Amino acid sequence: LVRVDLAGFNPGTGTLSLQVKPSATFTYVGAPVDNFGGFQSGEFYVVNPPAPSITSLVRYNPATVITTNASSVTYLATFSTAVDASTVNKGDFSVTSLGPVVGIVSVVPLTGHPEQFLVTVPIISGQGDIALSLNSNATIVSLENQSYVSTTLFAGEVYSIDRIRPTLQEVTRSNPSSTQLG
Repeated sequence: LVRVDLAGFNPGTGTLSLQVKPSATFTYVGAPVDNFGGFQSGEFYVVNPPAPSITSLVRYNPATVITTNASSVTYLATFSTAVDASTVNKGDFSVTSLGPVVGIVSVVPLTGHPEQFLVTVPIISGQGDIALSLNSNATIVSLENQSYVSTTLFAGEVYSIDRIRPTLQEVTRSNPSSTQLG
């Protein structure tokens, strides 16, 4: 049994096979094997790791709240395969908003998960809906050196932002009424 593991070694693309030199010697349970069944060459396998694709772009913090007055929101971007963290940057994402959004503050890998990244968007003030998207021209590359390829923008979940502080418009006294005052 021969196992070849190409994970994380940037294998590129091509073919892989096992070939045995005629001069090779083998042993089985300490005894030499003279004739290895005539084996000299094995099957060929095509090595072509898949390109990374985005599988989800979901609300992370706050996770379950759709409407928030938080000063920032964080999304979790998940890819189909592990990607090189140095190739994932804020220019790969864009924010669609109906309201004042500053931009993308940070993109950081989720510890222990090379296929997941946290993307934080700051909110200055105002109200409206925002959504984070992964751009179709993102420069992301997998650990196997395969480039992200997409022809469409991948839109994430929506947050409704309400950072307008309530103001007191009027105070109406209901009891005692003005007729009961002295």
